[in-house]
Amino acid sequence: MALALTTLPLEIRILIFSYLPNSTIKNLRLTCSSIKNATRLGLDRVFLSIQKRDIEVFRNIASHVTMRLQVKEIIWDDGSFSQSPLEDVVERDGEYLGQVSGLPYEKVPAERCQGSSPKYCPKWFSRECHENLSGFVAGEYDHSLAAELMERVMELHELLPPWESWERYKEYLKDQLEVLDSEADVEALKFGLERFPALRR
Repeated sequence: MALALTTLPLEIRILIFSYLPNSTIKNLRLTCSSIKNATRLGLDRVFLSIQKRDIEVFRNIASHVTMRLQVKEIIWDDGSFSQSPLEDVVERDGEYLGQVSGLPYEKVPAERCQGSSPKYCPKWFSRECHENLSGFVAGEYDHSLAAELMERVMELHELLPPWESWERYKEYLKDQLEVLDSEADVEALKFGLERFPALRR
């Protein structure tokens, strides 16, 4: 197929490629250098948020010689995690409470902890995890989800209990706070505005 495509005039090849999904274009680009040079991935939108990985990808696209020329739209997600304090937990009268917030915490059973120090999870976080999973099982989110997917959701709950999710959540929250303090997302946006000449919005 690559040989047949390469014999066509460039204008016709570009027209053909414009109808193909990115996944097909990626595979075609691997077949030969003339197709690679004649095709571009359909990258007309870029995404930016306060997550470090999103900022890194955004900057890489803005720095790319050809990809940056195609970008017509920046999608900026200003959503953020709950600003719950990352705090130490203290024990008072047999209950575990956040030292700053005073919110109740659950102590993770010692046999489930990795490492020597005890771990805690806010009760509100455990409750939210449970309610989200219950919502999936009850079909509140998307009625097209298959029963097999529901089983996987429940398996995930067993494999990743709320306290482990909380540990990951804290890592993302720390990253988010670093980005907000440094205004790395704003700097990336300024950089992108200078580097994307085809921007429409």
